[in-house]
Amino acid sequence: MALTPHLLHAIKKVGTEAEKVRDALADAKTYKIDSTVHFSGSLVVNPTMQITVSAKPPAELVLAALLSQFGPRKRVEIVELIIERGLEQAITDAEQTKPLAEQLINDLTTRSEVTRRGAVTGVIDAELA
Repeated sequence: MALTPHLLHAIKKVGTEAEKVRDALADAKTYKIDSTVHFSGSLVVNPTMQITVSAKPPAELVLAALLSQFGPRKRVEIVELIIERGLEQAITDAEQTKPLAEQLINDLTTRSEVTRRGAVTGVIDAELA
């Protein structure tokens, strides 16, 4: 007899407790299992929904794009200055540059609609039959 989807999810739900008792198992030992388990309770399958997922551009690519606008010596100079002063102290005109940086990151952020399946929740009791 095959296990049904709802029974497999009940087993999965009960199985989340296994990690809490992992230390009770001896390393490098094989355990023989031959048991009948009775499950009771309820599962709730929440609805599938559309969500928006955002991904900011990698910082390395943004910095590389900005640094590529300068010559080789100026690039090294800029990097050394930021390292020497620290990130916050290297910003000399925050009122003008931070909004531009925010706009750059925001405009380069990708957004996409994805379908997320509803979580399976519930309360399941398991006991040896």
